[in-house]
Amino acid sequence: METIVPSVNTTKEELQERVDYMANKALQLEQLAKTDEHEAMRQFIILKKFANKEYHVLTLQKN
Repeated sequence: METIVPSVNTTKEELQERVDYMANKALQLEQLAKTDEHEAMRQFIILKKFANKEYHVLTLQKN
């Protein structure tokens, strides 16, 4: 999923969809960790960086 580009047309549903994506991905990675801990950690780091970037973009003063 690409980083969000907020605008005046960004809806609550679009934001909720992104939150749901991250939550579902985290649950999938939790299951993966039971069989491949190394790969799960690698993907968790990618997810964390994505979440941090989303947070940064959404909290910029211009938004």
